[in-house]
Amino acid sequence: MRSHTPSLVPAWFIAVLVTVSASVPGWLIQAAHAQEVPFTGVVTQNQTDVRAGAADRYYRVGELDKGQLVHVHEVIVGWYKILPPEGIHSYISKAFVDAKGDGSTGVVNTDRSKAYAADVNGAAGSYRVQAVLNEGDGVQIVAEEGSHYRIVAPPKAYVYLPPGTVRRALAMEIAAMEEPVEPEVIEPEPTPEPEPTSEPAPEPEPAPEPVVVVPVVPVEPEPVVVEAPVVEAPVVEEPVVEVPQPVVEPEAVVVVEPAPEPEVVDSSVEALENMLDDPPAEPVIEFEVKTLAELEAQMESIKELAVEDRPLVELIAQYEAVQAAGGLTQLQAYRVASRLASLRQNYEIVQGLNVIAQAREPVDASRQPVETVSYDAVGRLLASSVYDGKTLPRMYRLADPATGRAVAYIRPGGPVASRHLGRLVGVQGERAYDPALKLKVITVTRIDTLQAVE
Repeated sequence: MRSHTPSLVPAWFIAVLVTVSASVPGWLIQAAHAQEVPFTGVVTQNQTDVRAGAADRYYRVGELDKGQLVHVHEVIVGWYKILPPEGIHSYISKAFVDAKGDGSTGVVNTDRSKAYAADVNGAAGSYRVQAVLNEGDGVQIVAEEGSHYRIVAPPKAYVYLPPGTVRRALAMEIAAMEEPVEPEVIEPEPTPEPEPTSEPAPEPEPAPEPVVVVPVVPVEPEPVVVEAPVVEAPVVEEPVVEVPQPVVEPEAVVVVEPAPEPEVVDSSVEALENMLDDPPAEPVIEFEVKTLAELEAQMESIKELAVEDRPLVELIAQYEAVQAAGGLTQLQAYRVASRLASLRQNYEIVQGLNVIAQAREPVDASRQPVETVSYDAVGRLLASSVYDGKTLPRMYRLADPATGRAVAYIRPGGPVASRHLGRLVGVQGERAYDPALKLKVITVTRIDTLQAVE
């Protein structure tokens, strides 16, 4: 009968295996081990970036330090898909949420409302959809930022940590971080019984007098009714801007239907009632809104032009209209947000170059000196969608051209005319708080067009 003896493994083969195993990165071994999900992990590096997606190209949503526990839901190509830790939030449009009570909670009012991973730089760059909420879903509001609410990340919303930054937590680490430490209970020592003595027993103490119980009728406090003010958006106090005397630009290609100059609104109750019965006419601005494909074609056709020769104001308005119309795919929404950020930055650069160019012009003794005007507020004049003259008095909104946030509210009338709508203007006037509207408004005494719409 033939016998079988095990063959010996060559030493060179064992050396090759040891060399290969030593060259495998530690994070790859850890990632392979982490496929057993979900699990509780520990961050292994300080100042670890948390991103909106599983790649370095996605924007940052926060930062974690070494030793912090995270709940890993999945591992995608080495990236750890985790539940958002405390302090990492989401954004949702105010139009889709009805705030309740003191404003710390809200209820979604529209199906398929999108919540976006909150970029550390603000809502403008937050484009990645984290969750889709439906009508009736509740949200926890952290803060108001322009036209968005910063909210606690909803269920099934995730963020991502880079490969090699998480390891599995030990049982003792989880217990130390999550289980409360119960205080030690110290039992008192037993009191020794007194030894019997031959002394006579003490006399019994007299019985205590009966206590008369007087019934107390509770008094319920009267309820306090707090009337919540109607707020469209927070008004940001801006410093006084020093700009040169405006240069009259050629009239923009904007068709404006003529409307009578509105008078200064009286905030009394009688005036508000009359305004509800017969609201004043609202000026209408007509312009042709282009599609996203047409705008992209226009951007391609002007890329050879200098930045100062491009119709930046028109392009910003057109992309804002496409963004507000909705119906975009995730890639299209990202493209529109990127275009708006680039156009607004170029607009600020052109404004700065104009100021520098004017400052460098040689002084001509024959020319009159340029007057320097100090404006109380500068921005693009728009019609307010809340204070529209229907249920509330008509007001204009002065918006920051770069961010779209409200700088101030403007009373109609005086030098303010319909031709100023949609343009970058500087205003001087009296800034006051209107207790009836609960807003800070400016009664304009002077308004200058700083740049016509192209």
